[in-house]
Amino acid sequence: MTPVTNEQETVEIPMVELTRNTRGANSRAITFKAVGAFKDVVIERETKPMVDADGKPVLDEYGNQKRESLGKDAEGKLITIQETVRKFYSDGVLKEIDQALALVDNNEQDLLDCFVEGFNERQYSIEAGKDELDAYIADLSMDEKQRDAFKRTVRNIVKNGSELEDAANFLKAAWIKNQAKLKAAAEAKSSDAVAAAAV
Repeated sequence: MTPVTNEQETVEIPMVELTRNTRGANSRAITFKAVGAFKDVVIERETKPMVDADGKPVLDEYGNQKRESLGKDAEGKLITIQETVRKFYSDGVLKEIDQALALVDNNEQDLLDCFVEGFNERQYSIEAGKDELDAYIADLSMDEKQRDAFKRTVRNIVKNGSELEDAANFLKAAWIKNQAKLKAAAEAKSSDAVAAAAV
């Protein structure tokens, strides 16, 4: 927590130091204080960090470590590894309006301006996070891993020469058919259990 003092009192604000690169040809790193926190998240990766012959990280033009594909296994499936990454988050870190006001020296107009700017950025992020495959799975009851697997599989099929729409529709139909089979099997098992209990 970082104490922020305004004209009335000192308010504790969750803040961390972030470094981000500017956009454009002459990119440079900018370090700044941001409202938020870090947490460790375990994710599935199809790539691994690149190192040179001496075991040193191979960096890109922005100073970030490059990654390389893990390839495929004997069955042709992409190899993945679990990796723990440190992620920044800001949702829910401010609990009271007084904390937000303290950040802008109790200037309500500044607070409203910050809200509008943040709202617009969030709307952009939501739209930018969508892709053309979301429309194909919007009506399916998939969790995040299933959605990711669906999209990854469709894109792999497209790499082999299929049209995206054909690949997505084919895979969607196969998923629906498989779900129907699983449901029927579960119902049959339940019926058998009821019948056995009645004997």
